[in-house]
Amino acid sequence: FFARGFAGSFNFAQEGMGAARTALVSALLAWQLGATDAEEGIKVIGAGISRTSTQSLSIALSNLGFKTLHAEGFHPEIPMWEESPELVEMNTVAALKSFTEDNFEALLPALRKIEDLNITALVDIPWSGWSVELYKRYPTAKMIVTVREKHSWFRSYWEHFRWGALLPPPPFPSFPITQPFPLTVLYQPFAQYWRLVSQKVGCGAVTRFPPWKLTEAEEQECLNGFEQHIEMLKRSVPPESLLVFCVRE
Repeated sequence: FFARGFAGSFNFAQEGMGAARTALVSALLAWQLGATDAEEGIKVIGAGISRTSTQSLSIALSNLGFKTLHAEGFHPEIPMWEESPELVEMNTVAALKSFTEDNFEALLPALRKIEDLNITALVDIPWSGWSVELYKRYPTAKMIVTVREKHSWFRSYWEHFRWGALLPPPPFPSFPITQPFPLTVLYQPFAQYWRLVSQKVGCGAVTRFPPWKLTEAEEQECLNGFEQHIEMLKRSVPPESLLVFCVRE
């Protein structure tokens, strides 16, 4: 099954923390978030770009009692696929369609499923790529933007997403997204998904084929995309609903 194969092939602890630090982050979030006004639906949107300790945020939110969906639902410590086996594939297909068409409404079938499951927090991709649109759909939600030093973020982002550049863009042979990792990343559609995700945050060069070293201009474009994402959220979300949070501090 895709989720188990993917989760089993990644070291999720590489972005995470020990139990004591996770507990500390949970306590800090409880203090800074305060009460959420939403009685139902999404209460928290984790809008930080991937590789800003979004996995740590997901675990902390789960510790605080939020029913948390990390990315498409494959996080091994928050195994949403156990409750809804079709959720990961449904989210990935909807997200791929939304990024391909640049159309938020393509996510609506997945969001309706998420609402049916009473999920209350969304973190990481694809949700961070549509964070402003999500806030408009859930205007009483709190938005958390995880951040880190931008050059450190870029190195981590490149190391994680460069695998999407190993094969050229479509057309090439397509395999079901339920194939075990690494086939999922090496072949369509997940490689294309990572390519589209990176383009969405202004860092498409990380996944371009062939996977040569990025130029200084390409790296700067990624850094600009990182900063622009944060500034866009500051402009779009009221201060009382926005928390810019550096987990590593």
